[in-house]
Amino acid sequence: MADEPTNAGPDDGDLADVVPLDPDPTESAEGSFALPELDAAADDLLAGSDADPSEDEDEDGVHTTTHYEELAEAVRVADEAGPVDQNVSVHVAGLGAGIAGFADIEEGSGVATAGSDGRRDETTEQILDELSAEEADRTALRLRIGTGLALVGIIGLTVWLGPVWFTALVGIIAVLGIGEFYASARRVGFQPVAIVGLLVIVGAFVAGYSRGAYGIAGVVVAGVLAQLLLYAVTPRRDPLQNAAVTTLGFSWVALLAFVAPISQAAGWQQLIVLIVFTVAATDTGAYFVGRAMGRTQLAPELSPKKTVEGLGGGVVLAFAVALVMTQVPWVKDVVTVTLALATATVASLFGPIGDLGASAIKRSIGIKDMGTILPGHGGILDRIDSFLMTLPALYAVFLWLDVLP
Repeated sequence: MADEPTNAGPDDGDLADVVPLDPDPTESAEGSFALPELDAAADDLLAGSDADPSEDEDEDGVHTTTHYEELAEAVRVADEAGPVDQNVSVHVAGLGAGIAGFADIEEGSGVATAGSDGRRDETTEQILDELSAEEADRTALRLRIGTGLALVGIIGLTVWLGPVWFTALVGIIAVLGIGEFYASARRVGFQPVAIVGLLVIVGAFVAGYSRGAYGIAGVVVAGVLAQLLLYAVTPRRDPLQNAAVTTLGFSWVALLAFVAPISQAAGWQQLIVLIVFTVAATDTGAYFVGRAMGRTQLAPELSPKKTVEGLGGGVVLAFAVALVMTQVPWVKDVVTVTLALATATVASLFGPIGDLGASAIKRSIGIKDMGTILPGHGGILDRIDSFLMTLPALYAVFLWLDVLP
């Protein structure tokens, strides 16, 4: 009898050829089936017996000593050969029921495999991949929530400190964002003039705080002219492409500077709270509703994971949060129902546009995320893309509603 475990059925093996297995065997420490009554009987028989063999007769007078000796010898051989692994019926959630041998189970893993060579079948591989993906999603979600809460805390602190601190914080975020954009462009072969873009972003926030929207527009135009002058006096490779990438970068990120004139309004803290929570509600509703029930792709060429159902969920949550804000003490002193509904309308419309615009830019240069500075979110631009289009639109709406000076 071989020492290696086999996938023998219940009718195979030396022991099973001699004596039928007990229908209710006990399981040995090694995981095999043993017959303790036969073991005890075998020990007694092999040790010898005082009984007279001639007296060991059955009802018909037939001597059975020879049968006992054969049985004892079979038990002895089985004990010396070691445990016999048996096939067992198993049920695995998601896989169903079936017959598996002990050799089909990887040691220490508890995962049923296709055969004794240890290779997993396609169904098992698919299930394991799905489990790994679900665990990765849960980890990413925890990181996403943690990072979001940290950002909200930092923003809340600067709002409490005053408009200068808040505008400076958003300006730093914008500088990091333009740096990410130019770094991503360089990875795919472009050579933007980063120094021009950085100066434009800083100037846009300073001018926006002191001169409003006209100051922001003036700085952006000055940046375009400065870039043209630079390319005129300093020959560079592919001037048209690189100038376009440079201009796109600072013109896009400079939209964040519209937060500066908004911070000059009376009750600006409440306005900032309303904007942040409404835009965040749009993103959050779209993410969770799209993940749970998203079926119809919104823009498959730009972002295959965005769905129409997710967009609807974002719109609903944005309006719900905005209306709740009108009942929150301190916030309701400034935020009226009309202002809340207007903000929710702009956020639920321009937020997804900004998100899809960022997706179009990232797809055109062949990247998934602009960076990795924010765990669970990617880069700075991956987090603020919804605000880039929303803030200029809200600035115009606030002017129309006489909220801004």
